Amino acid sequence: MKLLQKILLILAIPLTWNLTGQYFVCPVFSFEEARPFQGRKIYNPYADADPACWKKCNFHAHGKAWTGLTNGKGTGTDIREIYDSLGYAVHLVSNYQSIDTTGSSGPDYIEAYEHGFNLQKTHELVLGAKKVEWLEYLLPQTASNKQRVINTLAADTNAFIIINHPSVRQGFGKNDLQLLSGYHGMEVLSPAGSSFEEWDAALSAGKPVFVIGNDDVHDIFKAGNIGKCCTWVNATVGRKKEILSGLKKGCSYGMRIPCVAGETLCRKAQRLKKELPALTALRVSGDSIRLALNKPADSIVFSGQNGRRLAVVPHTGNTGYLLKEEDSYIRTSVYFPGGIELYLNPVFRYDQDPFPPSLTSVNPGKTIFLTSLAYIVRLLTLLLVLRTLFYRQIRKWLPRFRLPGYRNPYPAS
Repeated sequence: MKLLQKILLILAIPLTWNLTGQYFVCPVFSFEEARPFQGRKIYNPYADADPACWKKCNFHAHGKAWTGLTNGKGTGTDIREIYDSLGYAVHLVSNYQSIDTTGSSGPDYIEAYEHGFNLQKTHELVLGAKKVEWLEYLLPQTASNKQRVINTLAADTNAFIIINHPSVRQGFGKNDLQLLSGYHGMEVLSPAGSSFEEWDAALSAGKPVFVIGNDDVHDIFKAGNIGKCCTWVNATVGRKKEILSGLKKGCSYGMRIPCVAGETLCRKAQRLKKELPALTALRVSGDSIRLALNKPADSIVFSGQNGRRLAVVPHTGNTGYLLKEEDSYIRTSVYFPGGIELYLNPVFRYDQDPFPPSLTSVNPGKTIFLTSLAYIVRLLTLLLVLRTLFYRQIRKWLPRFRLPGYRNPYPAS
């Protein structure tokens, strides 16, 4: 047998193990029915917000890691110093499958890493975890694959889990996001692509998911790569406990800041340290939403179920919206002169608990059937490969194991 054929046969074993592991051995989940937010109560994530306590944050930045095998330039120190110069209160290093410990002794340190190393860029950002989880599926993932990964990450109840750039390569499709649960935020604002349709798909299915804006920077030394998308979190101090608490309550908002062509890092720092637009207050009284900003906007857009625009208010910094009975949630987008955009988290309906436990569970019947089928396929593959590779040796060995009294019914003529 030729060497190439032998190599291909040997590779068939790990390939079969990987395929069956991902599509057969992975637990099959029964997902709860997607339904809009409903109830007589209104959850307002900004009910306790203090307008003097907004902290500017970037949670997604890559430095050099894994001896340069992954895409990232600069050290953790470089990333911290440059974001410090731009006036950020919280700036994390989130390398692939690795927790950077630069500044770990400081009060503003939060553990972070980007989980995922698959073909479709189905990635999650994990904040506050003590260790890296390695469960992964390399090929395009089913909804059950994604749910199992999320469940594994969410086993650390202190962690805040973000779906990263879902629109990139359709790493998380809209159908997936109507089913998945157990995560907290979505990277809606990213230089890699905006994901408003994906966010609205999750919200329209009754998933309380909050907006995240990140630079997702891979080269910290290019001024045009940083200071573009950020998250503002309401917290008295920029410490781990307060930041993660604000994120989990949704007391935060995303912002997109336009770039200036050819701008140096020094000039960008001067521009970004000037007073930026900010949310002053969002109040809910009965079915009435009142919004106040520190600067007048070009337009304020109220959107609801399936991302449908419900109202547009021009040239104001103070406005409101009256919730209708059919409005399951309302999210607000604000557009300012000069191109700055601000995206608020949704106000949504609920009855008893605004963050109810997920009803998604493993389907034992389908899981057992597919797992059994996987082991049968693996066994048959192994036997076929062994028989093909060692055919001559097997023919030589077989006569030694004949039972006493055995006679060949087909003797050689």
